[in-house]
Amino acid sequence: MTRLEIGVGSLKKAAAEFVKTAHALEKGATVRRREQLFFADMPTLLKTLTSERWRMVEHLKRNGPLSINALARQLGRNYKNVHGDVRRLMEIGLVERLEDGRIRVPYSSIIAELKMAA
Repeated sequence: MTRLEIGVGSLKKAAAEFVKTAHALEKGATVRRREQLFFADMPTLLKTLTSERWRMVEHLKRNGPLSINALARQLGRNYKNVHGDVRRLMEIGLVERLEDGRIRVPYSSIIAELKMAA
C-alpha cells in the first residue's frame, strides 16, 4: 500500500527530518520509507491543489487511469485546462503518466494533515 502524506511544513522542518533519518541510517537502523508532499504555507497549498485539481485526483482514483481527453470529457471541462492541471499535478508527483499516455493516481491513499498555528 502506497500512501501519500500531504501537509504544510517549513523547509527547516523538512531538513531536520532529513538529518534525523540520515543519522538513523548511519547507525544501521531500518527506516520506513514515507511518501510526503509538503507546502511552505497554506496559501501555496491551496493555490496548487485547487478544488478542480482535487476533483480530478478523486475522479482518477475512482475511475482508474484515463486519457486527458477522457478525463476532460467526463469532468465536463475544457481539454486545455485539464491538460495544464494534469501537468502541474505531475510536477508535484500527485499523478503520473503511464506508458500508454493515460494518467493515474499512484497512491492507494492520500492523507492530509493541516495544523493551525498556535
